[in-house]
Amino acid sequence: MAKFKVGDIALFEMLIAVTVIIVLVMATVSMMMGQQSTLDSISFAMSKQNFSKNVAIINSQWLLEGRPVELVFNAFDAAKENDTQAVVTQSTVLTMSRAGWPSLADKELPNYCKVLWATISNLSIDEDAIKNLIVKKEKKNDDIVCQFCDADINNACLTYSMRYGY
Repeated sequence: MAKFKVGDIALFEMLIAVTVIIVLVMATVSMMMGQQSTLDSISFAMSKQNFSKNVAIINSQWLLEGRPVELVFNAFDAAKENDTQAVVTQSTVLTMSRAGWPSLADKELPNYCKVLWATISNLSIDEDAIKNLIVKKEKKNDDIVCQFCDADINNACLTYSMRYGY
């Protein structure tokens, strides 16, 4: 009859512990991967909401300033605890339509819609929020229509007209 040594039992316990850890890591990674599409759709929904709110703010500012042809839009960084005032992070001159919808002055930019999205959303053109967009630009008569879609979920889109808004 074979005799078991104390070292054999310790090796067996360590093997079981390593196996349990590997199974736990695999389960965690699997759960994280399953949630990625949900996180992406929430991220796009929040980006859409941010864009829409900023367009509404710009439209309100346009009304308050007496409906100018051009409007200076300032994007602010939130004030920190010790600061009493927010800091201007970006200042852009926007061309306004007769109905008060913002557009960029240079309408012939090759990536016009992406630059517009970044400008109004107060993002850098290199950020992931811009890279994950599918953008279509369409010229109609005197208007430019941009369609912003989530790269992962094609049916989640926002259509914006420089002349008529949404």
